[in-house]
Amino acid sequence: MISFLAKGGYLMFPILLCSVISLAIIIERFVNLREDKVIPKDFFNRIKGLLLEGHINEVLSICSKSNKPIAKIIEAGIMKYYFGRDEIKEAIEDAGRHEIAYLEKYLNILSTVAGVTPLLGLLGT
Repeated sequence: MISFLAKGGYLMFPILLCSVISLAIIIERFVNLREDKVIPKDFFNRIKGLLLEGHINEVLSICSKSNKPIAKIIEAGIMKYYFGRDEIKEAIEDAGRHEIAYLEKYLNILSTVAGVTPLLGLLGT
């Protein structure tokens, strides 16, 4: 493997580094974006049951203690419970936009690496 890299020239090492960075980001996103981490079924079913029973304060307490994206979105909607449908919808959309930053973490680095690596390959030829 080392001899293959040496034959490729000096630009093979930045290409290898880009590959390692890409693989690390892909693995990290795969681990952190599994469905049971983003929208855990047991959490969602518990919240749904409490809301149907009318225990709004308990739901707010559970959501404020959780660090899941869905918990923050539900909490934002429930905080506007008494203000009407339009206010609830706007609060949920705002919280969703805020949580997208967490869900898209490192994707800008991955897109940069994906754009630069082929150019490094062309420069090496």
